Amino acid sequence: MAGAVRLRRGSVIVFLVLALACAAGTLWLWRSRQPLPDVQHTHAPDADGVEPAMAQQITLLFRDFEEFENRLVEAAQAWSQALPGVQILIVGDRVPYPPLQLPVALRDTVRISSASFDVRHSEAQTVQDLHISTPYTLVLPDNTFPAEASSAERLRATLVFLNSQDEAGVVGAFLPSSSAAATECSHVEFAVRNWTVTLQQHPAAGPVPLLAAAGRKWRGCDAVDSPHAVLLLRTPSLVATQWTQFRPLVWGLALRLNVLQGHKLVAPVSADGAAEQPWVKLHPGLFSTPHNAEKSQRLLRERLKAMYQRFGIKLVRRATTKGGDEWWGCSRNTARCFGTIVDDRPEYLQAGRWTPPCCMRNLHETIRYVVHTLEACSARYWLEGGSLLGAARHGSVIPWDYDADLGIHMDDVDHCPPLAAAKRNGQHEDQGFVWEKAREGEFYRVQFSRFNHMHVDIFPFYEKDGTMTKDTWFASHRQDMPFPAAFISPLEKINFVGIPVSVPNKHVAFLELKFGAGVVDHPKYPGD
Repeated sequence: MAGAVRLRRGSVIVFLVLALACAAGTLWLWRSRQPLPDVQHTHAPDADGVEPAMAQQITLLFRDFEEFENRLVEAAQAWSQALPGVQILIVGDRVPYPPLQLPVALRDTVRISSASFDVRHSEAQTVQDLHISTPYTLVLPDNTFPAEASSAERLRATLVFLNSQDEAGVVGAFLPSSSAAATECSHVEFAVRNWTVTLQQHPAAGPVPLLAAAGRKWRGCDAVDSPHAVLLLRTPSLVATQWTQFRPLVWGLALRLNVLQGHKLVAPVSADGAAEQPWVKLHPGLFSTPHNAEKSQRLLRERLKAMYQRFGIKLVRRATTKGGDEWWGCSRNTARCFGTIVDDRPEYLQAGRWTPPCCMRNLHETIRYVVHTLEACSARYWLEGGSLLGAARHGSVIPWDYDADLGIHMDDVDHCPPLAAAKRNGQHEDQGFVWEKAREGEFYRVQFSRFNHMHVDIFPFYEKDGTMTKDTWFASHRQDMPFPAAFISPLEKINFVGIPVSVPNKHVAFLELKFGAGVVDHPKYPGD
């Protein structure tokens, strides 16, 4: 009997334990499904200078660092001392390995997460891991530390200023750094249609006045062209950029905000207009070996390439102290930036863009090479179709075109060695360019390279009863038609892609015959 009582008591205990576990699980599931707090409703500093604790206003975000060597722990400690209780979010492409050895004092305020997809995590868990609840985020590289005790006060003043500029669309401020390069402001023009970013030295004129009591002015600053730049940003603006999808983060944020309307960035200047003293300092000697430093530079270039590919950037032009052009698109050793043309409409037009600048540069080089070769063998050639139209309008290829067309006297083909070789063998390579007999008909094609098929088409014409005709016509090209031989006797010269090129005499009349009246002065754009 006693054994039966003990058994019943044990059963009751097990039942109660299971019931409590079920209740806890249900509560956890309910909490996990609740909506995340809206950062726009989080209390922000008042414009009159009354602020809650800094820890309630700013989250520190470390995104740009290397797993193999970094200063994350030291930086987290320094900022936690400068801003007691501040939340710190460290986000790697994966959870950092080897694991970061955080002091016990930081384990309640530092979160470590990954920006990469994890098959084990739900979307809600991923969002929760990366969620930032404060109204502002300070984005900084791992080797950045507070410059002095007054850094917190300067951050408070910056928060007050940003909050007062809400209606003006100012969403962030670059903080002066001990690195001159990380403080140099640039004006940015991101021409999405042209796949090009242009940076110019930002003029010092036109600062936006700060509150008079702060004794400081602010000026527009589209970007700071440095991997060490530090940016204080409104969290909703950060979220709008899809910031987990690219690195280096601050440079990518500047580009994304440049495209998004109503998102302006600024940088402080002192009361007399001179550069501000550093608000943050960079730790010298981040990498302990030349190998690690070289590895970091290689990874930085790989990240830039991936980011530019995601943003659709092929060319970065700098009219700044760094100077020079950076090409990030196709080359002689790669395929061109777009695939096979369907219905005479390249894929980039469907995306609302024009010919990528790298493709256009390679096409220009191919045109100059072909013209030089034909001139050298005294061939009678001339610009045809859309290429002549571009030459007549602005001396270059039409900005959304993808090839160039030339006509040539059929009798001159055999007198031009590369053409004769292509006619005889089907293909001929010279100086990296590939001459070939076209598969689509009786004409020739010169490719930029074996890999990159930006090209010039050369159509052999012959005279018949005073009319120039040929053996292959394209019904989809209304301008592809016979024409009076008088137009090419004699030929004239016109500037095209920087060199003199042969064209029909009375070339405007020639174009109007093929395209219609007013074609030169009234261009039609894609989509018209």
